[in-house]
Amino acid sequence: MEMNSSNGTAVGLSASQTAPATEEDHPPGEADTLSRPAPTEWRPGLGAKLHDYVNMAEIPLLFLLSVASMLTERVWLHATLVLYADLYFLSDTLWLLLAPHVVKQPLAILLHHVVAMILLMEPTMALLRLANLVGECRRVTTRCFEIGDLASLALAFTATTADILIVELNTLFLLLRRNVKGGWVFEVLFYASWLGIRIVWYPYILFYKVLPHPFAAILTKASFVVVVALQFWWTLSFLSPSYWRRQRGKFREAPRPQTNTGRVYSPTARDKFL
Repeated sequence: MEMNSSNGTAVGLSASQTAPATEEDHPPGEADTLSRPAPTEWRPGLGAKLHDYVNMAEIPLLFLLSVASMLTERVWLHATLVLYADLYFLSDTLWLLLAPHVVKQPLAILLHHVVAMILLMEPTMALLRLANLVGECRRVTTRCFEIGDLASLALAFTATTADILIVELNTLFLLLRRNVKGGWVFEVLFYASWLGIRIVWYPYILFYKVLPHPFAAILTKASFVVVVALQFWWTLSFLSPSYWRRQRGKFREAPRPQTNTGRVYSPTARDKFL
C-alpha cells in the first residue's frame, strides 16, 4: 500500500509538471501580452536621412520667399511663393505616400500636407484667374480695368499664405537639430521658434486674419483651424516625461570604452603582504 501510494504520488507530480498550461495558470490577457511583439522605436535610416537633407535644401527658399512676400506687394513675388509652395507640398506628399517609413509620424504629416494644399487652393486659383485676365487684356482692352481689383484679391490671399508659411523656419530648425551637431544652439532655436510661431503667431493669424477674411471660403477657414489644432496636439508631446528623458540622454557623455590589454593579473608578494 505504501509503495502504491508513493507511486501514485510520484505519478501525480509528474503529470502536473508535464501537463499543458491552462487558463488558470495565467491571468486573462497575459498570454496575448507575452506573444505580442514589443513595439519597435522608429529609427531614421538612409531614406529618412535623404528626406531630411532634401527638405533642408528646399525649406530655406520657401522661408525667404515668405518673408519677402510679407515685406512687399509685388504680385510676381507672391506668385513665385505660391507656385513653389504648391510644388513643395505636392512632391513631399507623393514621397511620403511612396515611402512612409522616412518619417516618424507619416499619417500626421500627410494630414498636415493635405490641409496645407487646401489652404493653397484659393491663392493659386486667384493667381491663375489674374494671369488669364492679363492674357485677355491684350486682346480685349476693356478687361484691363478689372486687373487692379483681381490683383488686390490675389494679394489678399497670398499675403495670408506668406504669414502661414513662415512656420517652415521651425521645420528647418527641427531638421538641423536632428542631423547637424550643433549642441544646444539648434535646440534653443527650435523650441523658441516653435513657441513663437506655432503657439503664438498661428492663433493670432487664425483669429485676426483667416477667420475675418472677407473672401476666404469656409473650407479654407476650417482647414487652418485644423492646422492650428495640430500645433497644440504636437505640443502635448513636450509635456511627456519620457520625451524630456530622451532629450537629456542626447547630451549625456557617452561612457569611455575600457581598454583591455589581455593580461591576467597575478598578485605579487608585496600585494599578498598588504
